[in-house]
Amino acid sequence: MTKLPAQDSYPRLLHRIKTEIDSGRRKIEHTRALTYWNVGKDINEDILKNKQRSGYGEYLYDRLAGDLGMCYRSVERVVQFYRQFQMPTRASALSWSHYVELLNVSNKIQRRELQKRADKEGLNRDELRAEIAQWRQADAARRTVTITANKPPAAKLTARKGILYTCKVDAVENGALDLDLGFDVTRRYRPRGGLKESAAGTIVQVVKKSGAFLMGPSGRTAEDLYYYKAEVKKVIDGDTLWARIGLGFNTFVRQKLRLRGIDAPELKTAEGQKAKRFVEQALEGLEFILVRTSTSDKYDRYLVDIFYGPEETFLNQRLLDEGLAEVWKD
Repeated sequence: MTKLPAQDSYPRLLHRIKTEIDSGRRKIEHTRALTYWNVGKDINEDILKNKQRSGYGEYLYDRLAGDLGMCYRSVERVVQFYRQFQMPTRASALSWSHYVELLNVSNKIQRRELQKRADKEGLNRDELRAEIAQWRQADAARRTVTITANKPPAAKLTARKGILYTCKVDAVENGALDLDLGFDVTRRYRPRGGLKESAAGTIVQVVKKSGAFLMGPSGRTAEDLYYYKAEVKKVIDGDTLWARIGLGFNTFVRQKLRLRGIDAPELKTAEGQKAKRFVEQALEGLEFILVRTSTSDKYDRYLVDIFYGPEETFLNQRLLDEGLAEVWKD
């Protein structure tokens, strides 16, 4: 008969095993973070070597994403990781997932404080995320513009939403469709099962399913066109920003966007700076925004309605409501 070990030896064994597992996890997380930091360093150095080539960074991100089986955002994130943080040390308790959360904090001072706190107190990823959300809420409250009671109500814009990835058939040729995706982008598409009723001028929706692009529900109209998810790249001022827009078909376009129907104060003024900060705060840390466009203005900026956050808040109207912009008089 097997003799059982003394009962008081089990707690020590359990403690040793937990210690080994925790130590192994820390080593794995450190190695992962260090790997991504070094990858970001390599990519960043290659971009610097080719800085004279316009658009090289975005070209490199796209190519690496395809060859490495990563999304564009992940490639871009490791470069940001290298640029924003020092090389991870073994003494740090932060994992790659911690750094991903911290990268969403644009305020460098606050990011550094949150990093120190997470490391010192041993916050896990979810606890750090909650701390960041709490800081954003407090910061937003400090920045809230107080609208006086005697101020007249803001003008109301009609929000223009569409249906994601709805586009127009520009031409039909040799069993394929030339699809107008908006933003001066046309993509040739050969539907599975033939063209059916897809004549030139037809409004169609193309959806991705099981890795393939398929025709979605029929019955779309021009009101549904040119509605896409986009990633904010840079806020220029209170009513203008740069964004990377996903048009479907693994096709992306970088575009300068102008908020439709409003006019924010000039950036050189205090009011203009306040409007810019409001937009930066509203869009900070978002994985994507929703953009609907119809045309470009005389400065070749596409006029858009932007919706953001879980509630899909209408940004154009928020700026009017907060007194940070006026109705645009062209």
